[in-house]
Amino acid sequence: MSRLSTLFRGAEHQPFVWEGGRPAAVLIHGFPGTPAEMRAIGEVLHRAGWTVHGVLLPGFGPEMGALFERGRADWIGAVTGRVKALRDRHSLIMAVGFSFGGAVALNAALAERVDALVLAAPFWRLGGTRERVIWGVVKRLFPTFQPFRRMDFAMPQMRAGLAKMLPGLNLDDPEIQAELRALRVPARVVDEVAGMGAAAKRAAETVRVPTLIVQGRQDEVVFPKFTQALVETFPIRPEVVEVAAGHEVLSAESPAWGEVAARVVAFAGGLTTEVVTTGGVK
Repeated sequence: MSRLSTLFRGAEHQPFVWEGGRPAAVLIHGFPGTPAEMRAIGEVLHRAGWTVHGVLLPGFGPEMGALFERGRADWIGAVTGRVKALRDRHSLIMAVGFSFGGAVALNAALAERVDALVLAAPFWRLGGTRERVIWGVVKRLFPTFQPFRRMDFAMPQMRAGLAKMLPGLNLDDPEIQAELRALRVPARVVDEVAGMGAAAKRAAETVRVPTLIVQGRQDEVVFPKFTQALVETFPIRPEVVEVAAGHEVLSAESPAWGEVAARVVAFAGGLTTEVVTTGGVK
C-alpha cells in the first residue's frame, strides 16, 4: 500500500456536522486541504448559534487517491448538494470558503443560491500572464509532470511547505521520498484548479449577496493585489478585512486569529439580525 494513501486518516480531516440554530454555514477547505482547516472557524460559528457543516471536497484528504480523477463539477456539486439539502430546514445559509474553497464557494453560489459569503484569502488566479503562457506550452509537451522529482528533502523551506500540504508525513523516510519523487501529476489537475479560479472571478461579477472578504497582508499564496482586483469585480462592494497575517488566516495559530474570528462572528450576527427584521437577506 502507498504510504501517501495512509495520510489524512485522523478524525480532524473528516467532514463534520455540528447542529445548532436555524442559520447554517457550509465550510469549504482549500487545495489540497481537508475540513481540518475549517474547524476553528466552525467552532466559532457554532458557539454563535449556527449549524455548521464542514465539507470534504471529492478527492481530497482521505480520498486523495482519487484526486486526479476529480474536477470542477465534482467540487462545485459537493457544495451545491449540501446547500440544497440544508435549504428546507434552515432560514439562512452562508458559504465560508478558504483559499481554493473561496473559488468553489463563488462558483457554487452562482449555481445554487446562498444568502451570504465569507471568503478567506480567496483564490482566483494561478500566477501572472507570463506564468500562464509558459504553462500553456509546458502542458502540451508534458501531459504529466513530477513536481518532487528533484526535490532536496533537507531544505527547511521545502520541508515546511510539504508538512503543511501533507501533515504527518515522515520526510526522512527513504521510501516516502522515493514515492514523492515518482509521483506523477496530470496537467489537467492544474487546469481544473486554474479553471475554477477563472470561473470564480466571472461568478463574482453577478453575485449579489452580503460578502465578507478576509485577506492577510503578508499572504504569499493569494497576493493582496489579486484579492483587491477580485473585490472590485463584485457589483455590490464586499466588506473587506485586511489583517497582519500570511495565508492561513483561518488558523487558530494565526497572529490575527482573534480579529478574524471576531469579524466573522460580527458579520454573521448582522445577517441573522437582518433576517429577523426584514424577513430575508436581499
